[in-house]
Amino acid sequence: STTRIAAFPLGTTGFTAYNEAAMGYGSSDDGGWTQALSTPFTYFGVSYNTLKVATNGYVFFASTTYGGNDLNGSADAHFVVGSPRIAGLGTDLNPGLAGTVEYQRITTTGQERHVFFYRAVRVISNTQTVSFQIEIFDDGRIRITHIGSAPYNPSIVGLSSGVAATMPSSPFDTASSPRPFFPSDLSLYGDGTIANQAPAFASLPLTIGTSGQAHSYAVVATDPNNDTLTL
Repeated sequence: STTRIAAFPLGTTGFTAYNEAAMGYGSSDDGGWTQALSTPFTYFGVSYNTLKVATNGYVFFASTTYGGNDLNGSADAHFVVGSPRIAGLGTDLNPGLAGTVEYQRITTTGQERHVFFYRAVRVISNTQTVSFQIEIFDDGRIRITHIGSAPYNPSIVGLSSGVAATMPSSPFDTASSPRPFFPSDLSLYGDGTIANQAPAFASLPLTIGTSGQAHSYAVVATDPNNDTLTL
C-alpha cells in the first residue's frame, strides 16, 4: 500500500553514517557496506543475519559481494539478475559526491526494526539529490519512505526475491506468461511532499446568549498536515 506523508515516520535524528573508508566492497560509486543484523530477518522464506547496503539505493541479502550494479532503473536488472533485494530508489547514486547513507536500530517494543537512511544522496548524472528510508521490521514488515525527492527516471523501487523471473511483454498476467511483478509509475506520485495547509476550526460557537451571564464554548480545531496546534 502507499500513503502520502509529510515526514519520515522515524524522523531524521539518531542515525550513524556509514564511512566510505570502511566499505565492504567497491567505492562510493557502485559500492556498499555489510551490516550485521542483531535480529535475523526472514526474506522470501530465508533467514539472514547480515545484509549489504548498496550506495545505489538498495539493500540486498546474499553471500556475494555485488548486488546488480546500479540497476539503472532496469526491471531486468532488478528481477532477472542479482540477489534478493529491497530497492528504496535503485538508480546510479553516489554519496561520495553529496549526502550520506546511514543506519539505526530501533528497539521499541512492537516496533523493532533496522532502518537505512539515504540522506540527500547525489544522483550521479546530474545535481539532483534524493532522500528516502528503508525499514525492515523484525516481524517481517517492510516500509519504504520518500520525502521531498522527485522520482528520478529511470529508477526502481520494490522487492525482488533474487530468483530469476520471466519478463513478459504483456502488462497483464496470462496462463502462458505470468507476470512476476506489478509495475507502478512513480512519476504519478509527485515528489512525496505535502503542501502546508492552514488549520481550521471544527467547532461552531453558540450565536445567542443571556445578558449578564458569561458566554463560552469549547473550541475544536484541526490541521490537515497533523501539525501541533496551540489555541
